[in-house]
Parts: sequence; structure tokens; C-alpha cells
Amino acid sequence: MNGLEAAILEGAKAAQHEYTDMTGWWLSHGPESFLAHSVVRKVHAIGFSVFPEASPKKILRERGEHPRGRPRKDLGQRFDIVVWFKTGNSVRSVIEVKRAWGIGDLRGDRKKVGDYMALNSHVQSGYLLAYTEAKGHCRSGDLSDSEKAERRDRLLKNRMARWAGELGCSLAGSHVDARGDGTWGWAIGLFRIK
Repeated sequence: MNGLEAAILEGAKAAQHEYTDMTGWWLSHGPESFLAHSVVRKVHAIGFSVFPEASPKKILRERGEHPRGRPRKDLGQRFDIVVWFKTGNSVRSVIEVKRAWGIGDLRGDRKKVGDYMALNSHVQSGYLLAYTEAKGHCRSGDLSDSEKAERRDRLLKNRMARWAGELGCSLAGSHVDARGDGTWGWAIGLFRIK
């Protein structure tokens, strides 16, 4: 895991804790933008320039480019986070943030980022950052609390690995907190688009 990836994960963990402190609820209750802005602050703190909610048109303008000819299909979307190198006009990374309950929640964003990267060589990397939760799947009395927590931990870790494989990404890093409230656990996965 590189420094950018570590900062992204730290920002995501901080968002969960800050949101819980502010509201008493977990991050799934809040907007994805809360998670994105926490990540933006952590990534900026390690020395990158960061644009939240940046469109491909804005990226081209910042690069000093002006598209000519037929309008490009990829210019009408927005990315949750665009990370720039401090020097030069290249994009270090495009990041999409998603609260995900299943793989289907991530497929559209995976395609969006992958397609954009394929058309734009000035983008070095792309990521999906997913926040998810899981309830322990065990009948009461079958397992001790620690065994239930271990089961949720495995469930969430396995979910991250499975999603990475199904999305054609590598799992750059993850954080699982299966302790939760005794019933639920939450996890954050960072998927690097190849």
C-alpha cells in the first residue's frame, strides 16, 4: 500500500468515527459526500492537490486543454475525488466513493473510472472506495459474542476480496470493524482499478 492509499483509508476510518460522534449513527446513515470530504482532507494533508466533485471538463480546463470536434461522451460525468500531483498537470488518481450493499452498487462506478482512464493517459490511477456493513449470520445462542464477531470479521473480509475479484480490481487495502454494536460490523475497502 502506498502513501495515497493509506491516506484514503485513514480518511474513510475518520469519517466513520466522526459521523458516529456527531450523530450517534454509523456512516451508512449519512451522505457519501461526508465520506468523500473526510478522504479529501487526509489526502491533501499528505501533500496532494485535491478537487472534490470534479468533472472531466474541469480536469481538461485545469490541464489547459480545450476539446475540439465532436463532444466527447466522457465529459458529462463527475468524479467524487480527483487527486493531482502538486507539480505538473497530471492527475494522480480519480476516486469514486460508494456505500455498497452488494457488488451491483460498484459496477457502474468501476466502468465509469475504467473507461475514463482508458481514454486519458494523464490519469495515473483509479480507485473505488466502498463502505459496507454486515449483520452476523448466526442463530442466537449458537456462538459466543467473540465467535460472532470473528464470523462477521471473516464475512466482511471475504466480501472485500470477492468484490475485488468480480470487479477486476486489486484490493489495495481494507479496514474491518466487526465489533460494532455486538450485532453489526462495518468495513471499508479500497479497490485499485487495473
